[in-house]
Amino acid sequence: KFTKLTTMPIPKPKAGEKRIDFMTRCMSDNTMVNEYGKDQRLAICSTSFKDKLQKDEKENGKKR
Repeated sequence: KFTKLTTMPIPKPKAGEKRIDFMTRCMSDNTMVNEYGKDQRLAICSTSFKDKLQKDEKENGKKR
């Protein structure tokens, strides 16, 4: 038997959202609270925000 693994959606920063606002929203997200401990949530939320910044920088660089 195979069990289907479902990945819970990790919150993504909204356009123009400040880091502090995103981190507050991400750290208090019900799914995140239920699935991860505080240290894991902090790492996941920080990475999610950093990834969005890097993606935005790449996209802005291509437009120039």
